[in-house]
Amino acid sequence: MMATGWKAKISGTALAMVMGGVVLSSTAAAQSFPPGNRTATNLDCRGCVNVREIGKKAVTAAKIRSGAVGTNKIKKNSVTSGRIKNGTIRPKDLSASAKPAGIAFSSGDQDVAIGGAHAVYRTVTLDAPADGYAMVNASWVIYGINITARCSITTGSTVDTDHEVVIEESAGSLINLSGSAVRAYPVTAGANTFNLVCYATIGTPNIRDSSLVALYAPASY
Repeated sequence: MMATGWKAKISGTALAMVMGGVVLSSTAAAQSFPPGNRTATNLDCRGCVNVREIGKKAVTAAKIRSGAVGTNKIKKNSVTSGRIKNGTIRPKDLSASAKPAGIAFSSGDQDVAIGGAHAVYRTVTLDAPADGYAMVNASWVIYGINITARCSITTGSTVDTDHEVVIEESAGSLINLSGSAVRAYPVTAGANTFNLVCYATIGTPNIRDSSLVALYAPASY
């Protein structure tokens, strides 16, 4: 086959072209591949498969290596409550600052005389998972004749005069009088102790069946 300015020669395995004094050649070595699937090796194909090329539900949890998907690989706000199966996230799975409310309490049978010195008659320790707040409630019964008792919730060992509850009986007859108090405190992560402290200014009153409850909340609103 001839043409002006160029010449081509074709053989079984080579093609030679002469054009303007330049020789171009190509040699193809025949290769045969067995039928069936073959596993590719030594691939560096980062990013060559995008999400549009993966079938819906083609990648299941069983095909994802444990720990392979970290929080830095999850788009912000991409996981909503509608995508989380009920019961899969429990308090132990939450960060410390996201823990739900919890309580600590102390109560029970009690009948103790109150003296003239400040003394702790009920105590409770709240183990807060993170910084937050505690609401502390107390209730008790005072009885006696011609008595005055002063009590308060406090983190110390003396009655807090700004929050004291005063119970008096001056009628000269034995009577049961109930007392209660509530306070809120900021708390830090770890142990936070609260006390019900009382003392008597008149007579010898008794305190009965006191109760102290501390409720943890992660935030104020």
